[in-house]
Amino acid sequence: MKRVSNLIGTFVNIYLSGNSNKESLYKKALFYYLKDKGGVYNKFLQVLCITNKFMDGWGTTQEYKVFNQATSEYIDLKKYIDISSLKSYDEKPIGIGSFAQVYRGVLKNGDIVAIKVLKPSISNDLKRDLKKLGKLVSFVGLFMKNFIIDVKKAYQEFQETCLRETDYISEIANIDYFYELYSQHQYIKIPKVYHELSNSNVIVQEFIEGVSLADLMTNNNNEETLWDTCQKLTGSNIWLQLTVVGGELLRTAMTKDFVYGDPHPGNIILLKDNKVSFVDFGIVARKPISHRAFFDWTKSYYNILTSNKESNNFYSIINTTCQCFCPDFINALNICTDNKIVDYISNALANKFNQVRPNNREFDELMDNGHMLKIFTQFMNNKNIFNLSMDMRNFSLIKAMQAFICTLSTIDSKFKSHNYTNLMIFSIEYALSAIENEDVPFDYIDNTKYSKSESLEIIDSILSSLAEGDEFLFQNIYKEMIR
Repeated sequence: MKRVSNLIGTFVNIYLSGNSNKESLYKKALFYYLKDKGGVYNKFLQVLCITNKFMDGWGTTQEYKVFNQATSEYIDLKKYIDISSLKSYDEKPIGIGSFAQVYRGVLKNGDIVAIKVLKPSISNDLKRDLKKLGKLVSFVGLFMKNFIIDVKKAYQEFQETCLRETDYISEIANIDYFYELYSQHQYIKIPKVYHELSNSNVIVQEFIEGVSLADLMTNNNNEETLWDTCQKLTGSNIWLQLTVVGGELLRTAMTKDFVYGDPHPGNIILLKDNKVSFVDFGIVARKPISHRAFFDWTKSYYNILTSNKESNNFYSIINTTCQCFCPDFINALNICTDNKIVDYISNALANKFNQVRPNNREFDELMDNGHMLKIFTQFMNNKNIFNLSMDMRNFSLIKAMQAFICTLSTIDSKFKSHNYTNLMIFSIEYALSAIENEDVPFDYIDNTKYSKSESLEIIDSILSSLAEGDEFLFQNIYKEMIR
């Protein structure tokens, strides 16, 4: 109760202060409050930190220790695992997460294993802590007006992922899936599960010897580059390793049923020989609604990154984004416009692209760095004047991709590596090359849950919003529709 009172007092003092950067101060205060609370609160903090906007204006690389730091608690391993199967084991954890602790053990056959145990406090207090956290998010929203939408969405998603992350039977199945998928891969190493020793509270798996990306980022000093630090600790090329991570996220999204869902810096383990491992499979993203639409979107994004940023490429990225991430919504609009609404929107935005870009340094910088989402939200769809409705079936996939993009953006900004665009290009080239021997299904979505009358209401709402918020776009789309 005292900690909550302190946070309330801190927020009130910030609110009453004359500081012009209150948003950053709110986020910093919330960061350290959640960090000190541990458990569910620390896990929620990790979700917030995946979005680099949360760290803007105050965060440093040291704050990324949150991905590898949590409060430990006493666990008697004898209550959770048959220790007669072990030759030896460490009584102190070698890894402490928000929900679990990891111990090093040696099986009687000599295999070195990692013993992941669900914290008793999580089993006992999860529902209660989630309820308290919900109240905290509501309080935060009273002050962080410009950030509350992100916080609320993050919290709603967090409630669901918490239950998934504490379901070890499902997590074991996830590990098995990716272990089989990558069993012959040149660079990806997935730990093997020892099923006979695992249960609903414990996962015993192969021990992975390496350095987490979070540790690499926080332990780097200003006297050497991130590449040098990785070379010194692992002998590997970090840029190749990150290309593989990004490339595999894209490849599996284009061809497989599941995508690794939690690629934050603490879960990316850098190994020797340019290999990389993923750990923590509590969160797995399902395939996109349409593999083929995601493939089209990826190629359009690649053309933006590698071209002269011409308006026809911008038209393509808008068109494929609608088909990939808002198919139900877009198909509803097409009911009333003879399948032309996406063209209308794309053409109008391409025209605005030509209007906005000249002599706009910020726009050019975002284009050069491939930050298409920021361009769309800041320059083309400010305050969501299109009322676009993203299909939530793609949400976990988008979240996984955003976690990786955020990692690259953070490396770029904190270490001045200027490798964001190159790494995205290399990742896409890796994925496109890898799928040459795989089939990308032609599984476009061409139906919608909306009736014709509901679709007309949606179009009316969009046109009204555009008329009030962006006269240029309104006129362009309206002219197309009345031809």
